[in-house]
Amino acid sequence: LWPGDGRAGREKALETTLARLRRLLGHAEAVLLHERRLRLNPQIVWLDSATLVHEIRTLNELDGVGSPDAFEAAWREIFELWRGPPLAEEPPSPWVEALRSRLRAQLAAALLRHAQVPGPRQRCLRLTAADPALSGLLDTGG
Repeated sequence: LWPGDGRAGREKALETTLARLRRLLGHAEAVLLHERRLRLNPQIVWLDSATLVHEIRTLNELDGVGSPDAFEAAWREIFELWRGPPLAEEPPSPWVEALRSRLRAQLAAALLRHAQVPGPRQRCLRLTAADPALSGLLDTGG
């Protein structure tokens, strides 16, 4: 992944690339390096996919104990985030397809899990209109 002569060359290539990425993102702490692993700093970089996963978790935590207003607020946030297939502008690749599949599966599971809460048909229609591939995950055979 990081070309260079020996370990020192690879580490230098990583450091150079990391510096460029931080410069492109406009903040030195936007990308964190810890134990030779890189990750985006969620305190600085906003990711719609991470926010979507957070909102789905919120729905699951509210299950049976949350207020209807909190539940609807989480769904409104999901509707704002899910405007179509994830990474629709990206050409097909294994990592893009894996992310799309994972996000679709999590969203479909949330829709099915909360089918007893008022409005499931409207939620399903709204989200599958934005991303028709979701409909295959929602077919429960009933």
